[in-house]
Amino acid sequence: MKIGFYLPGAEPPKDVFGCASLGIAGPSEDTGSEIALLPYEPAGCHIYGTYAQALEQLKKLPEKSSVKAAIILFGNAGNEEWFLDEFSKILNCPVAGGGAAADENGRTGLISHGTEVNLYLITDERYEYQVSMKNIYPEVLEEVRLKLSGKRKVLQINGTKAALWLAQKKAELGLPATDFEHLTLAASGGVNAHLSVQNGEIESGRDLEEIMEVRYIRPEVVQRAVAAFYEDSDSLVFGCAGIKGMLDKEIVTVSPGLFLFGEVCTVEGRPVFGNLMLSKIKFIRKN
Repeated sequence: MKIGFYLPGAEPPKDVFGCASLGIAGPSEDTGSEIALLPYEPAGCHIYGTYAQALEQLKKLPEKSSVKAAIILFGNAGNEEWFLDEFSKILNCPVAGGGAAADENGRTGLISHGTEVNLYLITDERYEYQVSMKNIYPEVLEEVRLKLSGKRKVLQINGTKAALWLAQKKAELGLPATDFEHLTLAASGGVNAHLSVQNGEIESGRDLEEIMEVRYIRPEVVQRAVAAFYEDSDSLVFGCAGIKGMLDKEIVTVSPGLFLFGEVCTVEGRPVFGNLMLSKIKFIRKN
């Protein structure tokens, strides 16, 4: 099956596993293209539907050991962490992926078949598959305690109203109040949360924890840190649209590089959902 990705305003390619990406990195002559297809078509099984439907199909797979790796794409329905936990109870394989990007009008669910989740379970034995992830935020400023409302809303940070605490921290670092990219909160396992203001409240694009790290990346080192991960052959790179917004210029790569709304990373052998992360699957042809 063909694997491909497209800009949010483009017509989705037919009979292709993929989702919308807020920009596509590639060779210089391809920069700005609306659609990117992988140059090879690994054999595998395409599963899609609601979370419940996809998990039921996974349970019914006759030969689970034949799955060598998986690409998981989300349609912005939330509860991605729960789905990945349930997935890992059924299959044990390298995983990469992410969440579909929205268009300029905020339209979400731009994914194959418009479902909550799409999975491509790769069974092709011609390749070996390596997954890797990168947290580009090198500076851990401090550890903080959060008071949460639900899993993704922050009420307080270290006893101070979350919006005020973040504004003060950004001012210390010389960041604009609207900058939610250079400063982030990292969960256990090293995956980040992308914060934003919604109706005056601080919300996250992933589930939060009561104790998290405050991480920071200086604007002048972003381009180099991101380019180093994207510049890899025979790979498919899943990066965050928020990270793309920090770049000084387009990244030129030999493999397709995406910018999504959330990334699926493999951490200590298990798939986890993060924001402001880089994740990658590499296809290594066997001799």
